[in-house]
Amino acid sequence: MLALPFYFLLAGVLTIALGDITHKTGIIFSFHVFNMNAGMTIAGLFTASEIFIKSMASVSALYFLILTVPVVDIINILRMLKIPELFIELMLLIYRFIFVFLDTMEKIRVSQKSRLGYSNIVSRFKSTAILISTLFTLSFKKSMDIHNVLVSRCYSGKIRFMQKKYEFSPSFMCLIIIADAVFIASAFVTRGIV
Repeated sequence: MLALPFYFLLAGVLTIALGDITHKTGIIFSFHVFNMNAGMTIAGLFTASEIFIKSMASVSALYFLILTVPVVDIINILRMLKIPELFIELMLLIYRFIFVFLDTMEKIRVSQKSRLGYSNIVSRFKSTAILISTLFTLSFKKSMDIHNVLVSRCYSGKIRFMQKKYEFSPSFMCLIIIADAVFIASAFVTRGIV
């Protein structure tokens, strides 16, 4: 799951690491392109690696949140934080619709592949165009179906869920405080502050 953001971030930080090196010190390597001296410096490499590590840590934390907390609980927390209802409903509908969209796309692709729709470059472009137009049509139809289902269930502008009741646990709260203290202390130690 981390492969896609890894390659995306790798391409992004390479553009940060490489740059104009005129009048700079600590040059690792350089080359001449279009009347410009380009290359990589130690400071640029350090900045790029720091951005890469922070971004991968953020993506990992987001994956942890997404893969361990149900969407219904996230929506209930957003409601408690007084996030606008329109934003929450859009988030919920988009989340639910992504899986329908991906499933429909995969079925169309398998059908096209079984008919040799991707055998050469011309058929590949034609099949991709048909896939996109069919997905647009089916997505519009499914969105109308979802709207009709919501209206038939007395949709009044707010999508509501049953909220799960959680009990406060002092032992878990102590464990969380201890873990947070360890993480904060390790962050200070690795930065050289302590």
